[in-house]
Amino acid sequence: MLQIVDMTEKETLLAFKNGLKSWDR
Repeated sequence: MLQIVDMTEKETLLAFKNGLKSWDR
């Protein structure tokens, strides 16, 4: 379960960064 949570956090963080890039653009 810990691995799944870690994967989710990474995906969320990545999506968040992508969102900031799109918003900044």
